[in-house]
Amino acid sequence: MKIIKLKPEDNEHFKLNVAQFENRTHKAHPYFQQHGKEIKQYAICPACNNPVIIINLYVDKKLDENANKMPLHARHTRGDVDGIAQYNQENYDECPFKNPISFSSLEKKENKDKKNELLSIIKEFPEVLLKSIRDFTKINLSEEKFAEMLSNFMSMEGYYYRYLNKFNLPYSFFYMQKSIQISYQKIVQYQSESLKNAIKSKSELFTINFDRIVKKEGISGYVTMNAYFANHRFAQETEFIDYIITEKHGNETEVIILREVLEIDYEKFLNSINKIKRLKNIVNKYISY
Repeated sequence: MKIIKLKPEDNEHFKLNVAQFENRTHKAHPYFQQHGKEIKQYAICPACNNPVIIINLYVDKKLDENANKMPLHARHTRGDVDGIAQYNQENYDECPFKNPISFSSLEKKENKDKKNELLSIIKEFPEVLLKSIRDFTKINLSEEKFAEMLSNFMSMEGYYYRYLNKFNLPYSFFYMQKSIQISYQKIVQYQSESLKNAIKSKSELFTINFDRIVKKEGISGYVTMNAYFANHRFAQETEFIDYIITEKHGNETEVIILREVLEIDYEKFLNSINKIKRLKNIVNKYISY
């Protein structure tokens, strides 16, 4: 895994890198522990609260079974670690980082209680979910479009799919839509140059007018522009997915005008929610009604 936390009671997690780990642990016990001649580093899995060991914090020489260099990452220890946490098998069995699976899997969770956690997040923080999706799609999806997506998610019982968890919720929520029509939606003004350039240079059917995707003048018939995720995969302890935008004229074959590779960010979504929770706690402290 690429994200960790330092205490079981911590709500926030952070992306694992040398600078972050050293600054937060101060290179002190129990996160740095001497084992014979070797110093090992430990932390906690943000999903199941079990101890994890840090692999390759300072070296990048270990090889996997295919003789590929292994990057910096954390791995469950499958046992207690003094000063860190006690190992819990039941929590490990339900951990989404135990054995990550592809978004294309139709496998459903055995523990249906997880449904309540995911639906509670969506119900309490819909604005965070929608903003996250707007950020990586670069489309300022309307509230009506969000309602359509949520309706699809609920009818498919998306909260039962094993690949979906609170860390990847924005990405898996969007993937489950199969395809979203973005014709006449507005483009997010920041960080959308690649999308704007793709529409301007490759689209035969659409143009951008005041940040809105609209049909070109002179184009007759029914046309659509759609966005979807495909090709979810794992590489070097990191997850990637292709973001694809197509356009279609009537019954003709869809044409791809944009394909981008996105790295799935497990850190941003929940940390945004935790920030809102902290602010709410501050407000509740001073405003009691």
